[in-house]
Amino acid sequence: MGTPVTQALAVGRVGRRRFSWPWLRPIFEWFFCYPPLFLEAAGLLLIVLAVEWDPLGARQIGLPSLFWHHSIWVQFTAGFGIAAVLGEICLVGYLLDAERKWMTRGVPIDGEEGPAARTSWWYFFVTLTYPLLVFAAALPAVFDLGARWALPLGLMAGALVVLALTRFGRSLSPEQTGLFDWLLNLPKLRQRLPEEWRDELSSRGFVFRLPQDERAELRTYYHLHAFHAFVSLALAATYAALYLAAVYWSAEFVSPALVICVLLALLTTVYGFVVFHFPLRHFGVVFLLVAGYFCVSSYVSQQYRFDGLNYDRPTLLTELDDGPKPKSGLLDNDFVLEAWREHRRQFLKDRKPVLVVVATKAGGARSAAWTTAVLTQLEKELPELPYHTRLISGVSGGMLGAAYYVATLNEPGSASLHTVPGEKGSSNDAEEIVNRISRDSLSPVVRHLALPIRGDRGAALEKAWEKNTAGALALPFTELRKREESGWCPSLVFSPMLVEDGRRLIISNLDLDFLVHNRGSLLRGHQTPGDKPQAAEYSQSGWQFFELFPDATTVRLSTLVRMNASFPYISPDAELATSPPRRVVDAAYYDGYGVNLAAMWIHYNREFLREQTAGVVLIQIRDRPRNFQPPSSMSGWRRAVARFTTPIEGAIRARDATMSFRNDEILHVVGEELSQPAHPGQAEDPDFFTTAIFEYPEKAPLSWYLPPEDLRAMKKEVADPEGRFAQEAKMLKAWWQRRMSQSD
Repeated sequence: MGTPVTQALAVGRVGRRRFSWPWLRPIFEWFFCYPPLFLEAAGLLLIVLAVEWDPLGARQIGLPSLFWHHSIWVQFTAGFGIAAVLGEICLVGYLLDAERKWMTRGVPIDGEEGPAARTSWWYFFVTLTYPLLVFAAALPAVFDLGARWALPLGLMAGALVVLALTRFGRSLSPEQTGLFDWLLNLPKLRQRLPEEWRDELSSRGFVFRLPQDERAELRTYYHLHAFHAFVSLALAATYAALYLAAVYWSAEFVSPALVICVLLALLTTVYGFVVFHFPLRHFGVVFLLVAGYFCVSSYVSQQYRFDGLNYDRPTLLTELDDGPKPKSGLLDNDFVLEAWREHRRQFLKDRKPVLVVVATKAGGARSAAWTTAVLTQLEKELPELPYHTRLISGVSGGMLGAAYYVATLNEPGSASLHTVPGEKGSSNDAEEIVNRISRDSLSPVVRHLALPIRGDRGAALEKAWEKNTAGALALPFTELRKREESGWCPSLVFSPMLVEDGRRLIISNLDLDFLVHNRGSLLRGHQTPGDKPQAAEYSQSGWQFFELFPDATTVRLSTLVRMNASFPYISPDAELATSPPRRVVDAAYYDGYGVNLAAMWIHYNREFLREQTAGVVLIQIRDRPRNFQPPSSMSGWRRAVARFTTPIEGAIRARDATMSFRNDEILHVVGEELSQPAHPGQAEDPDFFTTAIFEYPEKAPLSWYLPPEDLRAMKKEVADPEGRFAQEAKMLKAWWQRRMSQSD
């Protein structure tokens, strides 16, 4: 009861409205109470904003391009999906925050019973949370409105739908249908009911459907949750519709960004359900759900495989270790080298030819585009370049471009250097090679990641390459053998790495056994001190693909490129048809530049090269400059965490810098070898072997999609007569002419 004074003070306290700072309050609540909601919203915005501001390197792996796509339809649906997923985050946050103190308005002075809850309209718009998130997602459009107007338009359309639902959502009242009465069986919702209703419903057991009058009385207690269940069903239906459209209609119509957004919204729904109904145990429940998913998928999902290999009769590796070398049908390296020399001498009137070896770096679509741009531009300076090229080795996207380049190459004496197949006929324009290899190959991979489409995303990547090249990469690899045997076609060498033992899988039409067996003199433990060292094999650093699979004559170029570019988690690792199984991954795990294998081939053939050629040039094609300069100073925060980050920093440096330094060491040795005179009495020739390096100086995404603006920048770089590329090309041409003049 209390005295009149205390009663008056109590009335004053109740009647006084409690101030609650509203602006952006939901975002702060997500950060402290529901971190996954905050991280989801922040991560999505960082990806979208990375097209202009990229603090985390999202643009380097091509994620912003999924949203800021050159296709207007993809951009528009991406914008709509972003607005929808941000709305779902806000809705889940509202349901989780609805009963907290800061979400009430206090009790009015007129004595209205109970605190009044804030509406979803207040949570979304009065706090400025949703408008700010949507506005932030649209900001990059300001910098290039002509190419980016569609995404803000999609954002606006999605935001209008969210606005209408928050403002007029109660008029939908999905709970009146009776389809959501089952929600009252959930303990957390039943606790919100009056005590008499809790007892009544408990006596009935499982509630499936309520009479209409009872539903009308109880609907206010579960209206929002019924509405959210309705939204969740709509999201699930949208996801199913996107799946059906991708499988049975047109996959190109289905925007990968929209699929990602719908999937994120569904995951947000699941997270909100778990947190709401298991507030004290939600972390454990989420952990069990994730662990269960991976456990089930590990048993249900089939291991990825490659087309063209016979998995019913796998190759026994133990038999190859102990048995004789199988017949593989591979071309003899010395024979093809002689055929190349004779073919070149026919055109050079018995002069010695210059021999070219190309090594191309990893880098996804940007490396593929840069490789084709460099090679096709060099043809304008040196039209005979492709026929002087004997070997092309490389990694990942670089070999994608190189394979396409070689597949379109015509025999010498033809009307044009290349025949580029197309949907409406062939073209002889070499620039079409650059345009086609730069087309979007990322979207099919993302669709397979986000939708349960039959098949694996690696196969989808192969099909995308074959479609983009109008079937050029669908060519069986063994069909290049006759061209190589004639001496005019460069030999491609792929070299993916085997996960289980770190060896390389050498894939070529040449017999390159000398590159996988390291032999020499070795002192063995059973010898006596006076015995001479015995010839022995130090190690076997790889396998030859066609020795493992001599019958794999139908394996397509696209499949081998995929083997060479299998970088999980984008293009997955897959098993070979061997026993025990062996998985292959990107060749960049072994050498990210393709130089090691090229240099070893030159080293092995050094005697022939000194005797029969006018000079040797290794053309290195790199999609970005090397930068191994350490920082001039270490900031305070970096010094503080150095003891923890040193192992990681060392591993990262070892993967890139150490490979490059080792390659330079090998090239130094090769250069010393080839500079020696071919015959006694001759002088050294340090100009005999050289290296030309063509680096792309700008940044471009490391993914399987190259945005049009980056492609234009590459073309501009190779076409600039005053640029670095032109200077390197002039130096290469001058060296070439100098060496050919000395061979007269």
